[in-house]
Amino acid sequence: MELGQSPEGCSSFMFPRIMGPAKSNEMLLAGCKLTAVEARDCGLVTDVFSHDKFTEEVQNRIQAKAKLPPR
Repeated sequence: MELGQSPEGCSSFMFPRIMGPAKSNEMLLAGCKLTAVEARDCGLVTDVFSHDKFTEEVQNRIQAKAKLPPR
């Protein structure tokens, strides 16, 4: 039997608030892992890119942020 993971970085506090008690319990107590798409759908990450588009997407976001005022 595989045990759940030890919560770190306030995950036991934040996960239920971000993705709800059912999904957070599934992860923390049952040791289930989320796919990238599930993490996005639960609000844990904001976006998911395909492997072949990752560098292009990151560069576009970096360039957009670089155009913002420094302060």
